[in-house]
Amino acid sequence: MKTPIIIVEGNTDKMILSRFLAKEVRDIVEFGVANGSTAAQALARSILSTNVRPVVLVMDTDTTDERRIAEIRELVEYSLREASSGSPYKLCLAIPTIEALLVQDERALASLGGGREIQPFELDYARQNPKQYLRERFRCGADYALCLSKVLANLSPDVTFEDDPRGVAKEIVDFVRSAGAPASRSNTGFHADAGNAPRR
Repeated sequence: MKTPIIIVEGNTDKMILSRFLAKEVRDIVEFGVANGSTAAQALARSILSTNVRPVVLVMDTDTTDERRIAEIRELVEYSLREASSGSPYKLCLAIPTIEALLVQDERALASLGGGREIQPFELDYARQNPKQYLRERFRCGADYALCLSKVLANLSPDVTFEDDPRGVAKEIVDFVRSAGAPASRSNTGFHADAGNAPRR
């Protein structure tokens, strides 16, 4: 089976997912890093149209509204289905953003904060606005990627994808395992810009 590719909207998405995916999956996939949701969809469609490999498209919904999320899923699923020439694919929606993995419960949030007690209102806010919460909580400046890397370094190893209530990381793991990926793979990845074919 050809190597599965996980397409994400940016480098910080890749950083977060790499932390939460099981090692056996990280070792057999490649990441395609786009520049935003439009570019990510274009990259996924480009790969699917040539039947190159199994594709996982990971997108932020940027909303928690269930009706809007359903609309996004329907539109993107249609777009991928239309482009596909036979390769398996999976759309995984991060609600509202992939940073939700980092604030999934009290234990994860406490781990980020060095073990301090988390108040219910703080957890609620973090779940509704995970990216903004992290920016504010850790005083992230212009270099969000650097800030996020430090946040991830503080995350306890026992916080895993199995704790993810939204199921994003688990969806990816289940799909990759079912796709029958090769036994080993170097996770080098590549980048792509909106409207362009993938560059290696």
